[in-house]
Amino acid sequence: GYLANITSQAEQDYVWGLTGNQSVWGGGTDSATEGAWLWSGGSEDGTQYWSGNGSGSAVGGLYSNWIPGQEPWDGGADYDWFILRSQNGGQWYTENSTATYRYVIEWEASSLINSIGTNTLNGGTGADDLYGSVGKEIFVIDQTDAIDEIFNYDTAGGDVIDIKDVLSYSSSTDVLSDFVHITESAGSTQISVDTDGLANGANFTTIAIIDGVTGLDLNTLVSNGNMIVE
Repeated sequence: GYLANITSQAEQDYVWGLTGNQSVWGGGTDSATEGAWLWSGGSEDGTQYWSGNGSGSAVGGLYSNWIPGQEPWDGGADYDWFILRSQNGGQWYTENSTATYRYVIEWEASSLINSIGTNTLNGGTGADDLYGSVGKEIFVIDQTDAIDEIFNYDTAGGDVIDIKDVLSYSSSTDVLSDFVHITESAGSTQISVDTDGLANGANFTTIAIIDGVTGLDLNTLVSNGNMIVE
């Protein structure tokens, strides 16, 4: 992560809203060349957004929020940073590197997503509530004696429901719908299985409820890897 780069009024309002009206560091600096203010870090790294001192101007129409007519100040070699200043409602004020303030760290979404691993959730025996969170979850259902409830299931996020351990299904010889049914009820989706298909007649048992999710298609779930059946 890096000190937040503030490139729009919306970002300014958001960052300032996190501060509790206390001064915090911003991400820009003119430490390389006096008066050439650049963003530091992230996709804007090295982008110049301001040229000059308080009488200078934005570069290419880029956003800035300096205290009008006063900032940025070019009065010292070490005054190469800025804060969102509490006394001025978050407008930008030049500071030196020895000052002490809080800060807001910005992260690239890609770095967060890439750092998130896969979580496996298995309630074991009995009825359990399985809660997904950020990242990919594998919800393992390996028993038929109770109904597990799955929360925050997200196919777009790569979540998977693994029911292979309760099935004797083989895609090379069997018909999937003989082993697994999904039905909708009260705004959620129920998963029911017949562990041996229709070998001993239709004996479907509900093993899981996907809370708050509808519109799922069994074959699509399996083909996209969101459900494991063998």
